[in-house]
Amino acid sequence: MTTYTILLQDAQDWYEDDSAEFVAEIPSLITRAEERIFKDIPNLPAFRTSETGTLTGSTATLAKPTGLRVTRAISLTVSSVETFLERRIDSYLRDLHPNATTEGQPTIYSEDDETNFRFAPTPDTTYTYTVYYQRKPTGLTSSNVTTHLGTNYYDMLLYCVLWRSGLILKDYDAAKAHKDDYMEESARVAAEVQRMYANEYGSGA
Repeated sequence: MTTYTILLQDAQDWYEDDSAEFVAEIPSLITRAEERIFKDIPNLPAFRTSETGTLTGSTATLAKPTGLRVTRAISLTVSSVETFLERRIDSYLRDLHPNATTEGQPTIYSEDDETNFRFAPTPDTTYTYTVYYQRKPTGLTSSNVTTHLGTNYYDMLLYCVLWRSGLILKDYDAAKAHKDDYMEESARVAAEVQRMYANEYGSGA
C-alpha cells in the first residue's frame, strides 16, 4: 500500500465518512495541506533544490526556475571555482551599476521581478551559474503515490489533512483538535530543521 492510499483511507477512517463527496475532496485537501506545510516550514530540506545553466553574454537578466518560491543563493563557476554572488535589492543594483551596457563578470544579483533575476555588471560572456532555491515539490497524487514529505513526516501531513477535512465536514470540534495536533507536530519538525541547520554551520545540536 502506498502513502497516498494510506492517507486517503486514514482521512475516511478518522471521520468515519466514505461518502463520494468527501472522498472526491480528499486529493484537494492533501494539496492544501502540503501548501500549508511549505508555508510553515519552508526550510525543510525536502523543499531545497538547485538548477544550473549558462548566463548569456550582454544579457543582464535570467528567467527564474519554474516553481521557485524562495531564492537561497546564486553562484558562478569559473575555471572550476564556484563563487557566490552578493544579493541586493533591485534599486541598489541599478544605483551601483546604472549603465547596463557596462559588462564584466557579475558580482551581485537582485530579484528583478516575479519572473527574472538581474545581474551586475552585465555578463561580458557566458558563465555557468547555479541557482539554489526552495520550491514545493510534486505532491501526493494518484500518479505520484510517495513523497519525501509523506514518507518522513506522515503525522504532520495527516493532521493537516484532518484539520482541513473537519472544516469542510463542518465538524469544528474535530477540526480544532486536529489543528492543535498539526501545530504541535509542525513545531517539532521545525525544531528538527533548526537543529539540522545549526549542525550545518558547525554550532552543534
